[in-house]
Amino acid sequence: DPDGLENQIQGGFIWGLSEVLKSEITINKGMVQQSHFRDFEVMRMGELPPFEIKIINSTEAPGGAGETSVPSVKPALCNAIAAACGVRLKKLPLKNSGYTFKV
Repeated sequence: DPDGLENQIQGGFIWGLSEVLKSEITINKGMVQQSHFRDFEVMRMGELPPFEIKIINSTEAPGGAGETSVPSVKPALCNAIAAACGVRLKKLPLKNSGYTFKV
C-alpha cells in the first residue's frame, strides 16, 4: 500500500523533526518528568516545512517504514544548519541551543 507507506514515513519525519526542535526529557530529583508520548510537544501542520517523500522500489521484504525516518531527521537538520550558518549545534532539542529557529 504505497499511500500507507508514505503516511508512515511522513509521521516518522514529523516525529523526528518534533524531537529535534521541540521535545526534551527533563529530570527532577532523579525522576524523568515525561511519562507518556502525550507529554512531548509535537509539531503542528502549520509549523512544518514543505517536504516530499520519494519511495524507491526494492526487492527487499517489507519492514518498518515510519521508524526509519525518525533518526535520520536529526543529523540531516543539524548538518543543514551547520552548512548554512557555520554553527555546529550539539544540544537537543535545538530550542535549548541558545539560537532562535523559525521553520
